[in-house]
Amino acid sequence: MLGTVLSLAPPPPSRAACRHGAATLRCAARRARVRVGVGYTYQPEKPDEAALVTREFDALTLEGELLWSVVHPEATRWNFAPADRAVAWAARHGLYVTATHFVWDQLVYASTPAWVKAIDDPERLRVVMRQHLATITHRYGRHVRRWIVVNEPLRYFGDTAAIQDNHFSRVLGPDWIAESFRIAHRATPHASLWLNEIFTETDARKARALVELARTLVAAHVPIDGVGFQGHLFTPFLQPVTPDATSVADAMRAITALGLKVALTEIDAPTFPDTPDRFVEQARRVRTLVEACLGVRRCTDVIFWDLQDAESWLNTLFRRDDLAATLFDAALAPKPVYFAVRDALADQRAAPHDSLPIGPVQ
Repeated sequence: MLGTVLSLAPPPPSRAACRHGAATLRCAARRARVRVGVGYTYQPEKPDEAALVTREFDALTLEGELLWSVVHPEATRWNFAPADRAVAWAARHGLYVTATHFVWDQLVYASTPAWVKAIDDPERLRVVMRQHLATITHRYGRHVRRWIVVNEPLRYFGDTAAIQDNHFSRVLGPDWIAESFRIAHRATPHASLWLNEIFTETDARKARALVELARTLVAAHVPIDGVGFQGHLFTPFLQPVTPDATSVADAMRAITALGLKVALTEIDAPTFPDTPDRFVEQARRVRTLVEACLGVRRCTDVIFWDLQDAESWLNTLFRRDDLAATLFDAALAPKPVYFAVRDALADQRAAPHDSLPIGPVQ
């Protein structure tokens, strides 16, 4: 019933970003004419976290609720309960919802279930992809405003400018990225469709390859709306790193020149405890990245990955729990990086008009 209600009811209008007062991220972001969001798994048993999200952010990225391996783990079995909770909660609070990921089949990380990987007939795979996404669209309607259609197509290691071979490329052929977008457009025609990539903040060669991939898709009239720069500030070898703001801004401008939007989609910044002035340094790194986005027309979002330090996905990835990678500590208190981001957004009010995103965020 929840799914039916969500599919039939139009999304509510976005609530005023400043209803909680001027000293919030969402208020500063509204004035800077961008969205500010968080990758967060809604947990009704943690009301303090939920209240913090709705106070500070105006956008929600579903971390895992609509990953293929979670929502559709077997051909005849669906698991809608986590997404039902999250999407309904987001709708009540007027949050702009991004779903991750339609196609994610990397060498190390993937969300493709075994039953999909067993499909070796191209036409059968196309049908399954279309039916999978159309089923989700029927359930949630326009409440899912954006889909990450293809996540991390470029290699993590070695030649990071090359596209990683995966199940979809082997079955569908070299045009698999474009085909994934065309399938997504047919299955969810109202949603904004995005490409998303990791490590472009420090790997200039990979950033240039992302630009060329976007250029190729646009030239082929693929229905793509935007490109996400994830913003995970560590290397593929798990070392915290400072972003190359010039490279990021140059790549973003090149992509927006193609008529696409760009965003920072998954920002976090791990720091080791022995880093001198670690939280000052963390704030500097993240502010540098956020300012790169704010200086580019059509950069529409700055989205942070995980709400608070104790729940960061990096604790599992790095196998340690002292990286303090997010805006808030385990007690939900804001850290220096929070204030650095808020100040960067607030300072954007005084920026030249040409550096502001075009028009209201859609």
